[in-house]
Amino acid sequence: MVTKLFEEHTNQFILSQIWIAPEGKELQNSFKTLRKLFLHGIYVEFDLLWTLVLLESAPSVQIFGIKIWNHICGKDTQRREICSERTIGSWSTTKLGGSTSFLQLKRLEFGGFQQVKQHLDLIRTVIKRAPNLETLLLEDKKYCQKCEAVTNSVCSSKTSMFRKNEEDILVKQFGTGDVSRPIQIIFRPLQC
Repeated sequence: MVTKLFEEHTNQFILSQIWIAPEGKELQNSFKTLRKLFLHGIYVEFDLLWTLVLLESAPSVQIFGIKIWNHICGKDTQRREICSERTIGSWSTTKLGGSTSFLQLKRLEFGGFQQVKQHLDLIRTVIKRAPNLETLLLEDKKYCQKCEAVTNSVCSSKTSMFRKNEEDILVKQFGTGDVSRPIQIIFRPLQC
């Protein structure tokens, strides 16, 4: 079942709340002309492969962006209470068509990236299925004073995810060596 809570503003869709079962084909009429698709406020522990159902439904998308929500401070508490039921389902690429590829996709932007399985799986899948992907932008989490007050020095929100000596290791984990085209990978560290 897909809850259709989107408004159209000059050919942009704002998705307030959506439940996705593998019904991407049903969304294709609404999404077929989108050139940019951004999904913001995705809870950090969610599996991200479900987002590819939306990307599959939007064959003209050239820029796909995801921003992860990870505030331990309770920011946006009211919104979280309204949408408090969280189902952390497990997805696999088998829910996409075996021949699904994102032919028009040229840029993947990932805000709040962390070196966790869900994030790495999404990036690997997009790299594998987007033959024209040119750029991968990885943005560190945003600094939050309230989160900083809650965390300790071991888990500081001021500590950047992107340490210079680990960037090469990350690139290898993405599997870019398995593709025959160059992909520019941009690491945008935390800005305090």
